[in-house]
Amino acid sequence: MDYILNTHVGDLPWDIFVNLLLTNGTLINLGIAAKPSMEIPYMPALFNQLKVVGSLVASRHVVNKMFEFAARHNIKPEIEEYDMTVKGCREGFKRVTEQQARYRVVLNVPRNLAL
Repeated sequence: MDYILNTHVGDLPWDIFVNLLLTNGTLINLGIAAKPSMEIPYMPALFNQLKVVGSLVASRHVVNKMFEFAARHNIKPEIEEYDMTVKGCREGFKRVTEQQARYRVVLNVPRNLAL
């Protein structure tokens, strides 16, 4: 993959995700990890010229207010879910590139890889 957009809140098996990235790939983190640091495998990141970037969408206070509002008004995201398999990735990517996804494609990590 050229990009992985991580919106997960918590720690992940970063070595698996780093190995999914192609040369010059980018891991974009928007979620908050439980620990103050990430353990990214150094050698694959170095030899494949990978980038790890992150951003907060809003302050923690604003995000909490948004979640409270959504819960109070029973607002839920509209997503399309696919398994994080070759088939699932192809289906989800096809929906996105053909502008058919409504409104977000989510790849679910198989239970044997989930934390």
